[in-house]
Amino acid sequence: MNRLADLLFYAWFHLDDSDASTLRAVDALCGFIHREPAHGLKWSNIFAADGLAVSSLVSEYGPQELVQRVKSALESTTRHLGMTKPLRAREWGLYKLLLLVLMLPGICCHVKCRRFLVKYDILPAIDDMAVAFSDQQSCWPVMASVFLSIEEHHRSPDGTPGTYESNIEPKLFGCILMDGIFRVYANCVETLPEEGNRELLVEIFKRHPASSAPLRMQYGFWTRAQPTFWYMCLVGLRSAAYREYGKPAHKDILFLEQSWIEWGEKARIDEKSAKIKHESERIRFCHSGNCPRRSGRGGGLVLSDRPLLACRGCGEARYCDKICQKRAWQEGHRESCRRLPAP
Repeated sequence: MNRLADLLFYAWFHLDDSDASTLRAVDALCGFIHREPAHGLKWSNIFAADGLAVSSLVSEYGPQELVQRVKSALESTTRHLGMTKPLRAREWGLYKLLLLVLMLPGICCHVKCRRFLVKYDILPAIDDMAVAFSDQQSCWPVMASVFLSIEEHHRSPDGTPGTYESNIEPKLFGCILMDGIFRVYANCVETLPEEGNRELLVEIFKRHPASSAPLRMQYGFWTRAQPTFWYMCLVGLRSAAYREYGKPAHKDILFLEQSWIEWGEKARIDEKSAKIKHESERIRFCHSGNCPRRSGRGGGLVLSDRPLLACRGCGEARYCDKICQKRAWQEGHRESCRRLPAP
C-alpha cells in the first residue's frame, strides 16, 4: 500500500493541473490519507519510508523545479480560502497531500532540495497557509502537523526534546497553542475530543513548556490569547478531566490543564480576572463551533458587537441566529441543554 501511494503521488506530479485525470490521481491518493488517523504523528506511514517517489522526481526534474511547483501549489491552495463556499473534499484532500509532500524524506531532508526551501520561502508559505486555515475546525490537526514537521526538519544539533527552534514563526506558534486548545477543549462541557487530537496536544505541550519559552514565543502566544477564550478553555479542560476521571486520558488532561495555566501566566492572564472578563463578554460569543462570524481577519477569535440570542433551554448558550442554534444542537448542545425540541 505504501508503494501504491508513492506511485499515485508520482502520477499526480506528472499530470497537468487542468487535466481531469489529475483529479482521479489526487482523489485516489486522498483515499489513503483520509483512512489514516487525522493527526500528523502517523501521516508518514502512508508513504514508503525510503522516499523513492520524491527522489525520482528530484532526479528527473531537479530540486529547483520540484520546490518551485510545491511553492506554487501551496499558494494556490491558500487562495481557495477567499472563496465563500465551503471547502470541497477534493480541495481539502489536496491540502493534506501538499503538507505530506513537505513531510516526506525527499523535500525537507533531501540534500539537493534544502537550499531551495530557503530560496523560495517554502516555510513562510506553510506558515501563512496554516494560520489561514485555522478558521476550519477540522484543519487544526493538519496545522499542528505542519508545525511539528518544521521542527523535525530543523531540530537543534543535540535534538533535545522541549527546545525551541529559531525558525518557527511566533504567529504560527501562538496559533497552534491557543487555537488547538480552544478548538479541542472549549466545548468539552458537552462533548469529549478525539483521542488523536488529545495526544497531539500533549506532544506539543511537552515539547514546548512555558518555563523554557523564549520571549518571542511568549509574544506569539500573548498576541493570540484573550482572557475570555483562555478561561473558556480552562473550564473545558476541567470538565473533561472530571468526565475522564479514572480513565487513561485523565493524566493527560491534568497535564494540559497545568500547562495551560502556566502559559496563561506568560500571557499575563490569571484565572480570577479572566473569569470576571468571561462573565461580562460571553453573551457576545456565538456558541456554534462552525459559526462563520466568530473568527476575524487572520483567524483570531472575535466577539460580536452586540449581545446574542440566548438559548431558550439552558439560558447560557448564545447564538447569532437560528442557523447557528441548529448547528450547535448538531454539535452536541442538545445533550447538555434542557431537552427542548430541536430548533
